[in-house]
Amino acid sequence: MKITFTKWPILFLFFTPLFLHAQTDTSKFDIWDLTLESGVFFPRSDGFKDLYHTSSSFNWSIGMQFGTSKSDFLPWIKFGQYRSDIDSTLTVDDESFNALTARRIQVAVGLNHPVRLPDNNFLQLKTGVSFNLVSEFSTDQQEEAVGFIMAVGYMRRISRNITYYLDFNYDYLKTEDSLFFNDWGGFLINMGIGINLMGKPKK
Repeated sequence: MKITFTKWPILFLFFTPLFLHAQTDTSKFDIWDLTLESGVFFPRSDGFKDLYHTSSSFNWSIGMQFGTSKSDFLPWIKFGQYRSDIDSTLTVDDESFNALTARRIQVAVGLNHPVRLPDNNFLQLKTGVSFNLVSEFSTDQQEEAVGFIMAVGYMRRISRNITYYLDFNYDYLKTEDSLFFNDWGGFLINMGIGINLMGKPKK
């Protein structure tokens, strides 16, 4: 049985901004952050771990965050997915599948409450609602489900146009008609970068 899994070094793609220096910026400017992030999903379900022979899965997402540099709450939206593939044979209703694919496609919306710390550093508190398509064994068989997200993380704005961040997420998601298990929730560690498309000061 062969397990296909994306390697950990991909997670360090967004570490480059860590070595850049930023001066404290207290001016008010618009924020239209295009966010790109990747990380690792750790499923909570033992059924997931046993069926796919893995305790983690690569996760990625792309999204937007809106507001101003003085906003107490920033609305956000993102699209992302994770998947795990193994070579195996599974028969469901007399139909055989030569490879198992666990996949979750997610659209999520919510609010980010940035708590300002010294020197352009922020504590991020995020919450949101997710709309999901999940597949247990084939991407042709999908089920819809609604979940919620809670996250805490660190963010640094190195300029008006660039931020980087590290988030620790809890993702709650359960399905009703799944064949093998219904708990698709778990924990995620995500690293990301934000590119502000509207970084000019407000008058």
